[in-house]
Amino acid sequence: MIQLIPALEADCAFVQNCIEELEEQHFNTELFAVKYKTLLASDNYFTFIITYDSQPCGLIGISISSLMHHQLPVAEIQELIIFEAFRNKKIGRRVMTQALAFAREKGCEMLELSSRNRRKEAHRFYENNGLEGTHIKFTYRIKS
Repeated sequence: MIQLIPALEADCAFVQNCIEELEEQHFNTELFAVKYKTLLASDNYFTFIITYDSQPCGLIGISISSLMHHQLPVAEIQELIIFEAFRNKKIGRRVMTQALAFAREKGCEMLELSSRNRRKEAHRFYENNGLEGTHIKFTYRIKS
């Protein structure tokens, strides 16, 4: 059974581990904890632990935004990772179905996400789950 369980403050280390695996980099633990606690308190950001037969196997983070160019709110998957040992078990497909249901419950007109160009397998997964590559995202890294 696959479930999306709302993340708690006590899940911080697990969530950080997921984000570090997704982003392939290490984050400062203290800074991450502060940001995580802030996001947990937000009314527009939702973090869920993905479980498979009660085992934590990944994470999905969804933000809800009101944007001028949409009449209704938009849900955006900010993070999605399923640990490699749990892939190819149809977990991702069910997570996407549940994420879409969550977006509908929140009154959203669209569910969207961004994915790095190099993540070709992820792109195929998203397309196979009904998402369309309708936009190109541009970024500018600001150096401090």
